[in-house]
Amino acid sequence: PEGLSVIAMPSITQNGRHSRIVTRLNAPLVTTAKSDVDILVTEHGLADLRGKTLAQRAAAILGIAAPTFREDLERFSHQAFD
Repeated sequence: PEGLSVIAMPSITQNGRHSRIVTRLNAPLVTTAKSDVDILVTEHGLADLRGKTLAQRAAAILGIAAPTFREDLERFSHQAFD
């Protein structure tokens, strides 16, 4: 009852061509509501999402994205939240 919801995933696809952290979700593929995820983990660290605003959640998730894709993800994030 007082546990945490943790999702661990690689930050990129197997072939390394695409980020698994994306700026938009395709509804049929989403299986977990954003409010149900407490901690997201990739090989680049963890993002504690509890109690954060959408902008704060985005910033935390960007911090664990693959460095190769961060610039593009950050650009979209600034457009969405500024």
